Amino acid sequence: MSYNIYLSGGGSSQDTYQLDDIFLNSIGKRLLYIPVGLKRSFAGYDDCVKWFTDMVSSHNISKEVSVWINLKDKAKELKISNFDAVYMGGASDTLRLHNMLHKFNFYPQLRSFSKDGGIIYGGSGGASVMGRTINYDQLDKRQLTVTETAADLCGGYSIFTHLNDKNQEIIERLEEGNVIAIPEGGGCLLDGEGKNVLYKGVSPAIMATSLSKINLGNNQVYSMIR
Repeated sequence: MSYNIYLSGGGSSQDTYQLDDIFLNSIGKRLLYIPVGLKRSFAGYDDCVKWFTDMVSSHNISKEVSVWINLKDKAKELKISNFDAVYMGGASDTLRLHNMLHKFNFYPQLRSFSKDGGIIYGGSGGASVMGRTINYDQLDKRQLTVTETAADLCGGYSIFTHLNDKNQEIIERLEEGNVIAIPEGGGCLLDGEGKNVLYKGVSPAIMATSLSKINLGNNQVYSMIR
């Protein structure tokens, strides 16, 4: 089974090493890094780029890395003829990242890129925007919910990252909707049709609907069909 959506629950590059390694070994040479979820001046993204290139190098893998820190008029360039994979970095403010991707028409382009065989990695807030809605993240931060759909690349599920004992109640009281909640250090790999998820992580993730809640165990594959 092949996977083209990679979702990290967050954490340090040491925490995410296993998922990162699988991702980097599954893609071609041309890798696009989008770090705009973190608030920086244009010059301030230098540390993000250094972190990313150091992370790639730590896997003893060479990639042709492109970096976009200004998304205006860029969506049309996000296609399989230009890139093999996209790494959407984490977000200190997921709503800000969501608004940028919505404003600059990235969501339909991400869907087209995935449909054409491109591989997409989302880390932390970058994973949240790959789901149906970012509202679970908004609830955790006690911020206003949004009406716009996000990338919706996860079989109709929303994605909630940084799952822990303190915020698990958001998932436990779920009455409607579908969500995959991933702890730091954990990662989910989804097939291109949104039918199956493979989980990697020491601490379990949770796949929840209004009807059931399933703990996802390490190296186990689960059906996402409800």
